[in-house]
Amino acid sequence: MRYLLIILLFASCNPLKKAQQTFDANKPAAAEYCADRFPVKDSLIKGDTLITTDTLYIKEYENIVTVDTVPMPLPSVTHTRYITKTIRITDTVIRRDNAMEQVLANQVRHCNDLQIELIDKNTRLSEQVDEMKSKRDKWRVRFFILLGLTIAYAGLRFKKLIPF
Repeated sequence: MRYLLIILLFASCNPLKKAQQTFDANKPAAAEYCADRFPVKDSLIKGDTLITTDTLYIKEYENIVTVDTVPMPLPSVTHTRYITKTIRITDTVIRRDNAMEQVLANQVRHCNDLQIELIDKNTRLSEQVDEMKSKRDKWRVRFFILLGLTIAYAGLRFKKLIPF
């Protein structure tokens, strides 16, 4: 009697169903539990910053000036100009939902198990089909042998070689 009571106690307990009912009754607590248990992980992929610098030298020549009948060029003036171009590439933020990843991993595992079961069942069925085909072929041979004997008997009977 004691064992029957213990068996009934454990048989009526379904922790998964009870947990689902509890979570359905108190959805904010369920959301908080799931957020604590399966936090969303953010990862930052740093983008590169490209800086290109180009230097441009500009030489300007002044006019030649004639002083006392001797042409004298004025010294050339060189201007240096630096051109800097900065290209910024945006950083990428990747947000991973671990709870959904876990659910999807379980579903993939379940699908793989079902696929293995189907492959096994398909193998068994093809073996049964092969066995039935071999039996069919045996019966086909027996049928044609019997048909040939029947036709031979009917032919001999028709020629009256075999009496009634």
